Amino acid sequence: MVEAGPKAQLPGPVFLEIQQILLKNFGAVCGVIEAVTVISLLILVMLLRGRKKAFWLTLLSLVSLVVMIGVWAIFLKPINAQVNSWTAITMPGNWIDFRDQWQYYHLVLEVISVFGYGMLIFSVLQDSVSPNNNKTIQNS
Repeated sequence: MVEAGPKAQLPGPVFLEIQQILLKNFGAVCGVIEAVTVISLLILVMLLRGRKKAFWLTLLSLVSLVVMIGVWAIFLKPINAQVNSWTAITMPGNWIDFRDQWQYYHLVLEVISVFGYGMLIFSVLQDSVSPNNNKTIQNS
């Protein structure tokens, strides 16, 4: 959300040009990264089945990622499609509403992301140093 403030200051045509470049350059890359991350977390969840706390925390991380993808597909993808269909001449008068919705849903994604990564970190920490045993990851 670091860019929210500066983007709010941009005039419509400049915002549109920057946004279309960002969407074009990041779209395909992010899709691949998210797919690999889902597969990796799924494998990790399966590997952790015998470690109850680590399993559930990692599963929460995976569910968070799936929810993030769902939020993107339901809310952000349509906004991105709209913005990509505009030109500086055809931008609607309410383009600011689209920009603000885009920023809002990215904030939602960030909150979900922080939760999901937090669960993954807690999973690693709780599984590496447990009060019930003296082993660490290095000794596993």
